[in-house]
Amino acid sequence: MKLTLNWLSEFVEIPTTDPEEIRDVLESLGHEIEEMKLLEPTFTDVVIGRVVGISDHPDADKVRICRVDVGSKEIWIVCGAWNFDEDAVVPVAIPGAVLQGNYEIETRQIRGVDSEGMICSEQELGIGDESDGIMTLNEDYPMSFELIGEQFSSILELPDIYYDISITPNRPDCMSVQGLARELAAYFDTPLRIPPIELTETENPSSVALEIGDALACSRFVIREMQDVTIKPSPHWMRWRLSLSGVRPINNVVDASNYAMLEMGHPTHVFDRD
Repeated sequence: MKLTLNWLSEFVEIPTTDPEEIRDVLESLGHEIEEMKLLEPTFTDVVIGRVVGISDHPDADKVRICRVDVGSKEIWIVCGAWNFDEDAVVPVAIPGAVLQGNYEIETRQIRGVDSEGMICSEQELGIGDESDGIMTLNEDYPMSFELIGEQFSSILELPDIYYDISITPNRPDCMSVQGLARELAAYFDTPLRIPPIELTETENPSSVALEIGDALACSRFVIREMQDVTIKPSPHWMRWRLSLSGVRPINNVVDASNYAMLEMGHPTHVFDRD
């Protein structure tokens, strides 16, 4: 079972912040820790910015000139990504920033135009595999609109502690975030926090019929129909947690199913009604 301390802490209030003490407690409960490591930003001086203007480069067709508000001022950045428009909220490496691989950002000329920084992708920041375009925060991190100029790391769940925990075959109840949180809640005698489940239901009957063909092999199968679902990428925070758990993000409906399985320990599957 692979998970992070921040995720675990959403289900139980742990009276210690010492990751090694938590490791010792889990191992005393019979759950061997195969790996434990600190997760922290691989960059410095990356701030939250908002693109307030985009114009053509006078001497290049494959890049654009972006005017970016970084809180204290507006700067000009030459960018080759085309997956965003004006009002996009983005992570900006300002001059003096250092990205993973000890890559230092400085003002430089690109085809005769000064570029005062770099608008970053997930891969460049070391927080995901997406590299086809820059990272836009508008939908994934709505609070970022109020944090223009603040450090980008402030909206990430970093620093954090990653645990890879070996669950023995006789403890399937612990093969989830909630299951391991229950163990810690019992050990520390603190409440287990179960997130509320809220549904908006309609009176329209489902058009899906279900029949169990072999009641011995499958005694119970429950379905719920969801309508007006748009298939799109999941928000970054969910893709990040899934990746750390060893699950490849695919799209929002598949990811939600896998996320619920990891969090609650109950496997689910999403079917297209057609």
